[in-house]
Amino acid sequence: MIYVTEIMTSKPFTLAADASVSDAIKLMADKNIRHIPIVNNANELAGIVTHRDLLAATGSKLDEGNIQENGFSNKSVSEIMTTHVLTIEEDTALISAARFLEKHKFGALPVVQDNKVLGIVTDSDFLAVAINLLEQLAITEAEEEF
Repeated sequence: MIYVTEIMTSKPFTLAADASVSDAIKLMADKNIRHIPIVNNANELAGIVTHRDLLAATGSKLDEGNIQENGFSNKSVSEIMTTHVLTIEEDTALISAARFLEKHKFGALPVVQDNKVLGIVTDSDFLAVAINLLEQLAITEAEEEF
């Protein structure tokens, strides 16, 4: 059986709840991510901010100039984050996590232990697994032809 710990991003980029919306926009752009776990001082999960949350909060394209113009730079992520975050543990079976994401139409699940953020698993992680499996299938089919 394959577990979440095998594909999750360990030690994901996080922000504190008092970080600004501009900080979240910059982090997402710089690190090419779409989900940011929001943590307290003890690295405990307080919420999550997604690219979609930022779009809804700003009501426009996410670029620094536009955010500054519209006054969103002073808004904190705590004002826009989702606080009731569904999470998984690192020993969750990968198939269970995939089914959960599909059922709830989530793009990511923080991986926690005792409410401390250990990692994050995203729809992109599952896409990478699917690509790997398809490549393996193609290799197997090519070998069977000979």
